[in-house]
Amino acid sequence: MILGPIARVIIRYFPHGGPGVQKLEDEAKQGFMGNTIKFKDLSRRVTLYLDGELSKEEERELLLEIQQNPQYVQLLGKEQNFREFIKTRLQRKRVSPTLIQSIKDKIRTTG
Repeated sequence: MILGPIARVIIRYFPHGGPGVQKLEDEAKQGFMGNTIKFKDLSRRVTLYLDGELSKEEERELLLEIQQNPQYVQLLGKEQNFREFIKTRLQRKRVSPTLIQSIKDKIRTTG
């Protein structure tokens, strides 16, 4: 698959896919006319942007590039929507304090 990291997380939690996952992959392939390298590069930079890991100059260049291409705007929107989905719909499982203490104790005894 040529999906971004956020999409891969969704697929991990929904391994049987579904119409949304397949539609996203199909749209990604069509939108970049089979240019997987260009898609992966843009997807990587969008992820870095959303993570706040781009320099101000890189961020400015990416945003200019995105503004000039409607397909890029869609990609950014989809990645943002996936992130929002993860934040609001997926819950982290809580680990018991006993397990945490047990791990800390093992680290201390082996370190």
